[in-house]
Amino acid sequence: MLKVTIAEPIPSLNKGEAAILRGIQEALKVCGDVKLTLFSPHEWIDNDRKRYGTEINLAAGLDIWGAANAYSDNPVHHGRMYYLLLLMKFLAFSLATRISKKLAGLLIKDDFLQSLADSDLIIAGHDGMLSYDHFWIVLAGKLMNKPVALYGGGNDFNGRIPSLRNRMLLQSAIRNAIICTVRDENTRNSLLANDIPPGKVHLFPDPAVLLKPCRDERVHEILKKERIPDRPDKPLYGLIPVIGGIVYEKSFSSEKDAGRKHELRIKLWVDTILHLLDTTDAHLVLIPHCIGPGRVFDDRRMMQDIYRAIPRDIDRVTLIAKEYSEGEYKGLMKRCAFVLGERAHALIGAVSVGTPCIALSVKEDIRMHNIISRMFKRKVINLNNPDVEGLKKDLTRGWKQRKAIAAEMAVEAVRIQKEALRSAELLKESIEQYYAKAARSTNGVRVAASKQAGEL
Repeated sequence: MLKVTIAEPIPSLNKGEAAILRGIQEALKVCGDVKLTLFSPHEWIDNDRKRYGTEINLAAGLDIWGAANAYSDNPVHHGRMYYLLLLMKFLAFSLATRISKKLAGLLIKDDFLQSLADSDLIIAGHDGMLSYDHFWIVLAGKLMNKPVALYGGGNDFNGRIPSLRNRMLLQSAIRNAIICTVRDENTRNSLLANDIPPGKVHLFPDPAVLLKPCRDERVHEILKKERIPDRPDKPLYGLIPVIGGIVYEKSFSSEKDAGRKHELRIKLWVDTILHLLDTTDAHLVLIPHCIGPGRVFDDRRMMQDIYRAIPRDIDRVTLIAKEYSEGEYKGLMKRCAFVLGERAHALIGAVSVGTPCIALSVKEDIRMHNIISRMFKRKVINLNNPDVEGLKKDLTRGWKQRKAIAAEMAVEAVRIQKEALRSAELLKESIEQYYAKAARSTNGVRVAASKQAGEL
């Protein structure tokens, strides 16, 4: 059995993040029998345990990322000394493990750190987290004699990192990881700009594409429960507006008042919905792809404000207020004839099941443009200064061409899945090579020791 620990948090309330976790879990199946453990901060572990179930072990403990605080509704400012002490504790445990795993566990009692010590493989760098900070994870892995894979990563770096120190940390992290896979061209280019050898960086689709949608029977159950029409002659149109995050904050860029910006976003979505009601025969479904962590990232708040503002034909619009799993949401998007959304991983889900889609974003959202537009060739419309009439024309054109687009995307979805599985195979090869090399090194030491004993 291969014991794998993911050394960073993946919050279950964000269904895009959860889709990444399930994609990594699916990728690891090429390695055979795997026991997967995920770091979950104390503040999240109950939510994560409820949603991830028993097939993924959860370990709370030292939060070197400060994730729970960052996503809190009321984050607390911590100075550099606070994080320095966390790092010192992290590295002290790693060094003690090199001497004796039992001793390390006695000195520092921490479930997350213990899971690292017990693992055969450490995975890090998912989603947009890949950075020079991973130097510390890779260093800890080396101290504990554990391979570290930077897998499915991304970042929003633009060119060369100004700080020589940070460049060197990044170079060391990737040089000493057994593999580094990235999910978009911008991330690859940013690493190359910081003197990472091209052969060390492998470009593949986001692991989330490997998430399996729920069964069609389950989709029918959800539609019935939500009182959404479930007939072949009644297409569904998925809508995914957001609250919190870069798209919410940077849309209508010239408007500095937060309350007024929120009102403008509601109006934009209501105008879009009325246009779709007038130009399509679809039933519109508001799908909350993120409900946390923290109230600020619960998309249902935005959707409720939009829903209340729709002046007519409300019987043709459904707001899904109940929570469903990431696989169930993907199943729903597979059932949709079209998806319009502001969340990158919702669009990744739509693309990977061949559903026509358009992304609404902002120019600052590098991730959306690089994955959805450049890698997957789907249209991305910026909302920094929205062209509402242009948006409506694009939506009308997309709807009219949806069947041809769907046929094209079905072929593309198969290719994307195969590429993501190639990434999994490369990960497996890297693990095997690491342990084969470790075995040769151990045998070499034993031979040398035997010779020395013979000479004595």
